[in-house]
Amino acid sequence: MGKILIVEDDSLIVKVYSTRLKADGHQVLTAFDGEIGLALAKKEKPEVILLDIMMPKVSGLEVLAELKKDSSTAKIPVILYSNLGREEEISKAKKLGAAVFLTKADYTPQQVVAKIESYLK
Repeated sequence: MGKILIVEDDSLIVKVYSTRLKADGHQVLTAFDGEIGLALAKKEKPEVILLDIMMPKVSGLEVLAELKKDSSTAKIPVILYSNLGREEEISKAKKLGAAVFLTKADYTPQQVVAKIESYLK
């Protein structure tokens, strides 16, 4: 199955998604801040990344920009998600190369997992 990186500072959300994805047979890597998430993405080359925008140290948008600049990670689909659903964040995320932008309140964990799995090869 697939290798997935979850970059999220809320440990409860990480537990919910990682438990569900592992139950589906995926390898799940986690990072609780943007700096570690960026380093893990470059080292591990996951097949898909679930990335929160509001992160300690380095924001999700900054992580996305760095990933897309690096030829070794540029093609990894990045699903950005946030409590913020403002048009400016959505527009910036798409401009930077996000595969999709999800507003947390609009999606159940099952829907987010299904979206992640839809990007696996």
